[in-house]
Amino acid sequence: MTYSSDEMMTVTAARTLRNGMTCFVGIGLPSEAANLARATHAPDLVLIYESGTIGAKPAALPLSIGDGILAETADAVVSVPEIFNYWLQPGRIDVGFLGAAQIDRYGNINTTVIGDDYRRPRVRLPGAGGAPEIAAACREVIVVLRQSRRTFVKRVDFITSVGFGDGPGTRQRLGLTGAGPRKVITDLGVLEADPQTDELVLAGIYPGISVLDVRERTGWDIRLSDDLAEIPPPSGAELAALRSLIASMPASVAADAGPGATTAGPSAEGAPTMKAERIQTAEDLRLPGYERPAGVHPPLNSPSYRSSLLRAPRQPLVPLPHWLTEVTGPLFGHDRVTAADADLTTRHAGEPIGERIIVTGRVLDSDGGAVSDTLIEIWQANAAGRYAHRVDDHPAPLDPNFDGGGRCVTDAQGRYRFVTIKPGAYPWRNHPNAWRPAHIHFSLFGRAFTQRLITQMYFPGDPLFDYDPIFNSIPDKQARTRLIARFDIDLTEPGWALGFRWDIVLRGLDATVFESGLGR
Repeated sequence: MTYSSDEMMTVTAARTLRNGMTCFVGIGLPSEAANLARATHAPDLVLIYESGTIGAKPAALPLSIGDGILAETADAVVSVPEIFNYWLQPGRIDVGFLGAAQIDRYGNINTTVIGDDYRRPRVRLPGAGGAPEIAAACREVIVVLRQSRRTFVKRVDFITSVGFGDGPGTRQRLGLTGAGPRKVITDLGVLEADPQTDELVLAGIYPGISVLDVRERTGWDIRLSDDLAEIPPPSGAELAALRSLIASMPASVAADAGPGATTAGPSAEGAPTMKAERIQTAEDLRLPGYERPAGVHPPLNSPSYRSSLLRAPRQPLVPLPHWLTEVTGPLFGHDRVTAADADLTTRHAGEPIGERIIVTGRVLDSDGGAVSDTLIEIWQANAAGRYAHRVDDHPAPLDPNFDGGGRCVTDAQGRYRFVTIKPGAYPWRNHPNAWRPAHIHFSLFGRAFTQRLITQMYFPGDPLFDYDPIFNSIPDKQARTRLIARFDIDLTEPGWALGFRWDIVLRGLDATVFESGLGR
């Protein structure tokens, strides 16, 4: 059974909760995990929400800590001061969930600022909320966030919530009564605090994840637990229960959210949440700026590409600030994309004409980490070089069994795969005897609007490269090379299809070149 990285994280978090525990819950993945545990192996789990509800038993996932379903199903509703002064601070709560923008090797959490200067940070984060009290007083803390070198840093830029400070003895010296962050659950596995050094060590990894994957996405030399083991994947019963919880949300939310997604709203842990992709990490929050690296992407006005003269801006660009809108969307439910959408050769009555090919690769961020659960859309000409579009009227045949459009969602390792027909070259009216090299258009949404990418993939050895003003509008030769797929004999399936491999990098110096209106 297939599952998303969010589902793997949610199930893993749910398994940490035992029957009869008291659990301080926020909205998003913590709420999903706690309610999943209550619906499966821990029916007597006591859920406490920051809004003052104790022993809530919601039949559907709450949309916020103020959702009426929490008060309606609670054993008691008390004031927020009572939650903190009577329940939390004296240590009456067994476990609390926290999110983070940064976490270091001693479990210290930052949800305040990214950057060295507090007054002028690179990004100002949502702040503490109730996180410092949870980190200080809960008998144990579980931290949930995606793993990358931006989120797992050697030293956080700002300590919002103390984990183990500088190592053994810090919590005792500060008078913190809770045990601190005992587990950190990521999209790669689980880290636990070493009982001797208080340093986070890798204790479990998910199926398909290697130790190298974890080390590449950790900002310090992470040690391995002596008991390192593979974490079992979600069972059919766990996935069914989780997806039932997701489906229990209001139709307008559940339709958008899809399996493993969460709903919008501020969380009690000091890190906000969002639909489909939770803002729990610096990777989600500290997105790259709009300024592109100089000399890499094509200029907006490329004289040899005639139509760019008409649509290029005539005034200097105005960089927009990254507000919540830019870092919390777009949202696509997984149930709207099917496996058939990624095979462009099987959607009609007959087989299309042309050379069948497989195109696959990974979508990566600028740190080399996988970008999972992101939508990829492609469109292309048919084998004769003609698009199924009313404005394409050059003398080449249309193929009734090929429309040229497809889409898929990347898996937990950022992988994608399309089966299609190799497109043909086609003439265009840019200059006399102008022909476009064979190419496939790619559209990616990343984790937020600021990672939006539209680009083109080319095929190796095309003789038209030297004559194409669009391809050559990219000033950097290495950047042009990154647009060319690599033929892969191991990917090729005998007697059926040639294989091409092409990785896509969102943002950063090694980013795939932004199309900037390249061609049609």
